[in-house]
Amino acid sequence: MDRETLRKVQLVQLEIAKEVKRVCEENGISYWLDSGTLLGAVRHKGFIPWDDDLDLGMLREDYEKFLQIAPGKLKEEYVLLCWQLDPQYPHQFAKVMKRGTVYREEAHYGSSFDGIFVDVFPYDQMPDEPGEIRWVGFRLMAYRAMIRAKCGHRTWTVNGKFYVKRWLKNLPFRFLSLFFGRRALRERSDRLSCRYNGTEFAYCTPQGVFDYPEWRMPLRYFTELTQLPFEGERFSVPADYDGYLTCAYGDYMTPPPESEREDRHSIVEVKFGDESDTYTCVERN
Repeated sequence: MDRETLRKVQLVQLEIAKEVKRVCEENGISYWLDSGTLLGAVRHKGFIPWDDDLDLGMLREDYEKFLQIAPGKLKEEYVLLCWQLDPQYPHQFAKVMKRGTVYREEAHYGSSFDGIFVDVFPYDQMPDEPGEIRWVGFRLMAYRAMIRAKCGHRTWTVNGKFYVKRWLKNLPFRFLSLFFGRRALRERSDRLSCRYNGTEFAYCTPQGVFDYPEWRMPLRYFTELTQLPFEGERFSVPADYDGYLTCAYGDYMTPPPESEREDRHSIVEVKFGDESDTYTCVERN
């Protein structure tokens, strides 16, 4: 995706984030800029120039409240996507999408969920014992892989390339998914995610699936919030954002080399609601 198109995407994502912020502030829901979006706020006072998404985080209680009230509080041009509302939705976290747009990832080309979006991640607490941490992380990863398989999400195809190792890695979970329904898998995943709430450390659901033992943050990062400027607006962030970012990224103020500044989501098509304003980066047969 060229930088001009990416910047237009970022501005739509900012628009969506401002709407989520409004709903949260009007209804007593705590949220914060999360992951690379928080890094962008601290290092760039806005988006990381090459970042292609916007992430928000919420503790589980606020996340569940947001899922309940957002469908009735969001303006008409936005829609909440989550598996509690749609059995075809493949993720363990929610998205708020702008209607009439397209932001299509190659891994699930042709999905009805492929508009320009903001991710909303639930944070849960995790066990203290290292062996149990690894076991829980593996199970969460397995549930996620099986749910993606049930929803036709193809993570082994990226930028037009078929990755055999990824396909083989997913094959056992695709087979196991045949013995479970989507609802059963989602209920098991949610129960396991929430099992340890009450401990002193928290993790982000999507990050934890892949890096569960490493993505381990003190709970206080998410109970003590402040605000920082982001693209001319002010959004909530962890008060100890330095501790969070150091834990997540190490030397976070040093940008990565040019070769690592890339489109992470393998976007193949972008539309902004005007048929004449379309970007296609992969030709499909």
